[in-house]
Amino acid sequence: MSAPVNGVLIASLVASFSFDLAAPSRWVLIYTGGPNRPAYTVDDLVHLTAIVDTAGNPVGPLCDGAILLEFHAVSGRYYMPFPKGEPSLGSDWMLYLDSLMASAGPLTRLDSAVAREISAKSTNRSISVAVMVPYPDHERTRSFTMVDGTM
Repeated sequence: MSAPVNGVLIASLVASFSFDLAAPSRWVLIYTGGPNRPAYTVDDLVHLTAIVDTAGNPVGPLCDGAILLEFHAVSGRYYMPFPKGEPSLGSDWMLYLDSLMASAGPLTRLDSAVAREISAKSTNRSISVAVMVPYPDHERTRSFTMVDGTM
C-alpha cells in the first residue's frame, strides 16, 4: 500500500500539479484524512479554492495555496502531543500520506478542482500544495523513523 517515498511520489506530484516559484499569498487549510472528516468532493474543493458565482461556477481564484493537514489519525492516535491522547506511530503517518496520494484521494480531487477552474475561465492557474506534518511526540521518534526498518 505504501508507495516509495523517493521518485514515485515526487514524480506523481510533479505530473499532477504545476509548481510555481512564486510564494503563495492566500492559503486554504484543508483538514482531511482523519476520523470523521469529510471526503471533500471536487465541487467542495472548487468552493474552497475559487470565487464562485450564484450558480456555483468558478469566476476567479480565491487562494493560490492549499495546506493539507490533520492532527488525529484514523487509528485514534494523535500526530502531535495531545492531552490524554496516544501519540501516533510511523504506520499512522504512512497511512495518512498514502491516503493523500491515493488515485482518488484529496490531491487528485484538488487537481481536478483546479482543472475545472482553468476550464471555466480559459486561463492558466496553479495552486501550491503543502502537507503539514506536525511534530511527532519526542518519546515516539524511533517508531516514527522506523516503520518497517527502511524509513
